[in-house]
Amino acid sequence: MTRAALAAVFLLGASATAAHADARLDAFRSACIPHRTDYEATRLAAKQDGWVEVAMDDDPELAATLDLLRKENDPQGLAILTPLRKDVEGRVLYLVAASFPQEQSLVTSCLLFDFGSNEPIDPDLVGKWLNAPPDEVLDAPADGSVAAWRDAEALPDATVKATFVPDGGPAIPLSGFSGVLLRIDSVAQ
Repeated sequence: MTRAALAAVFLLGASATAAHADARLDAFRSACIPHRTDYEATRLAAKQDGWVEVAMDDDPELAATLDLLRKENDPQGLAILTPLRKDVEGRVLYLVAASFPQEQSLVTSCLLFDFGSNEPIDPDLVGKWLNAPPDEVLDAPADGSVAAWRDAEALPDATVKATFVPDGGPAIPLSGFSGVLLRIDSVAQ
């Protein structure tokens, strides 16, 4: 095979891989997974990776979502939430590192939001990364979609969710946002 033919095969393979990649999933994996059971380590690693801490009300959807998140997960007011922002491939993304004390455990969460997205993250990409099909898929075009992986072999004691809420959808009052949310909840041992 000539060098030109090898180069063409390499370039075709690279573009096919790129077409199946998602920078948001890469950003989520980089920021949220290495220290998934440690809130402070997640926050510090994200800052080292270029995420910048912002106020809770930096974006109206962020503020609404964090308010709902606190009400849902923090009845005693003990949670620690740190929102961060980063521009990834021309998209403004928000990351929230969170720690929710529970009765018998500590749940560390990491959430990545793309409020500007009009399409969900392909659950097959998440499934390939976790090497498992989702345990649950809810898909209603008008309402949005959620795919969830619980205790996947790659991430035991964790739940990963890929959520999409369309603009103008009826789920916005329940979620506080429209767009994409990637979330991992890990139970500290």
